[in-house]
Amino acid sequence: MNMSTNNDLLMRLILASQERTLPAYIPRDLPIPLNSQKIISIMGPRRAGKTTCLYHVMEELKKKVDAEQMIYLSLENPALNPMNPQLLGDLMESYHRLYPDRLTQKKFIFLDEIQLLPDWEVAVRYLYDQENCQIWLSGSSSHLLSRDIATQLRGRSIPYLLLPFSFRELVRYHGLNPDDPHLPYTSQRFHLQKIAQDYLRFGGYPEVAQASTEDEKNRILKEYLDTMFFRDLLERFNIRNQTLMKDLMAYLFNCTGSRFSAEAYFRHIKQVYPVSKQTIFHYLSHLEDIFLFYYLRKYASSLKEQTKSQKKIFSIDPGILDKGVFESYPSMSHRLENAVWVQLWHFKACNPMNEVYYHRDPTGYEVDFVVTDGARMKSLLQVCVKVESENTMQREIRALMKAQEQYKAEHLYLITMEQDKIAFPLPEEVKVLPFWQWALMNGSGSL
Repeated sequence: MNMSTNNDLLMRLILASQERTLPAYIPRDLPIPLNSQKIISIMGPRRAGKTTCLYHVMEELKKKVDAEQMIYLSLENPALNPMNPQLLGDLMESYHRLYPDRLTQKKFIFLDEIQLLPDWEVAVRYLYDQENCQIWLSGSSSHLLSRDIATQLRGRSIPYLLLPFSFRELVRYHGLNPDDPHLPYTSQRFHLQKIAQDYLRFGGYPEVAQASTEDEKNRILKEYLDTMFFRDLLERFNIRNQTLMKDLMAYLFNCTGSRFSAEAYFRHIKQVYPVSKQTIFHYLSHLEDIFLFYYLRKYASSLKEQTKSQKKIFSIDPGILDKGVFESYPSMSHRLENAVWVQLWHFKACNPMNEVYYHRDPTGYEVDFVVTDGARMKSLLQVCVKVESENTMQREIRALMKAQEQYKAEHLYLITMEQDKIAFPLPEEVKVLPFWQWALMNGSGSL
């Protein structure tokens, strides 16, 4: 593509983005600033709503500035291939050709899926330093963006993590106000319970929420997994052993909510595939990089112990746990625990001082989640689908209270699927809440 053709294309794309009618937006709990001196980087998994979030920022800015001051470019547009770092320079040259009278005026630049541009961090840094502009980026690669933001863009950027809808956001999508303190006690209680049941089955991807039938929801989720597998993993990372990667994904889906040992998996799989231990670690890193899995650390007083301890496996969204061709069938207990983890991840995204771990003492007593706020111990959470016997209750509570003796947390929760009362005596500091009620009351990063 010669320079003239490239400029013509970019001018058409700039004008098209300024004339676009933007879609309706369901407000998210993640506060994205409209006015910042920093580059705003919105990271998150594919199809979580990052592009719509950028559109929303543009729509809000249109109330304050002229649409001609805004530049939006999707790096996924195949017409831009092959790309090189000069693309952003060409973009600004094309803009100035369109609007020569705005040469020194402030511009508002939106670059979608920025990780697709080679050496993007150098080009963005130059743009930020040379132009009178405010920049928003989106990207679907956690390691790529976080690493380069921390190095090449150090001091210039603030990262935000945007996930598929949380339960609160899904409630808002269904036309209810999750911040209404009376909502759980109204006739909408049964509607909330139905939304929670659907959330555990189909998750919170916006496009899935909009689908009208179960068949359509399942097909969308399968398509997401296929895209992650073939495009985000095999193509991006040049995965040679597709069978091994598929086996690892199935294994992790089945381990959801459980502790995982990469060493033990390697000993198991090397009997089947001629593979190195380093390859397993690379594959695990790639799966985290595309936001498909998260590896939760054990809470410990030393970083060395945290690093050496086994991680617990969680997936980005409850809806994809048994979709695709990975033959995974997690139990309802693991599915509920995964849903609780996703909500905690949302709270952490809203409040970066929050950290989430699991706890396991030397005698084997385990607490599903530990939440800290800096040095402050905020919450201990135990997840149990249904407490049907006193033995079950004692098992769950014993681990919780033993951890409380050590940590003195501000809140203790026993989170169930539906129960809000237990027929057996409980320590008064333990709050028993159904998942939907606990998830509703924790808005905007608070616990």
